[in-house]
Amino acid sequence: MASMATPTGGAVRGEIQGETRLARLLGSAVRISGDPDDEYFGSIRDLADVTDATHRCMSRIVRDPEAVCVDAGANIGVFTLALARLCPRGRVYSFEPSPTASRFLGQNVGLNGFGNVEIVQT
Repeated sequence: MASMATPTGGAVRGEIQGETRLARLLGSAVRISGDPDDEYFGSIRDLADVTDATHRCMSRIVRDPEAVCVDAGANIGVFTLALARLCPRGRVYSFEPSPTASRFLGQNVGLNGFGNVEIVQT
């Protein structure tokens, strides 16, 4: 489980109950965890390709593997996962105000083994 930095510098840890689905993002398998009652997560089906026009646009813009990127309003982290994959030697700063979404975001970063993401619960 990834540690999430809070605005005061503390850390929030822990897992919350939810479901995990296997999906495809930018041509690679990813695991995405979330609340099955959440409309956004509920729209993600097992083995679905969650790559959309925004992800394709990001892959054309973020070409430097050492890029520094920001995901403001990261929710459960689908864009964060894409950015982390696009800049594996860079850094992704993911900001999310919801404590529940932040925890799922942290789980998703951890499930996919990304060490280049810093989550800030705002």
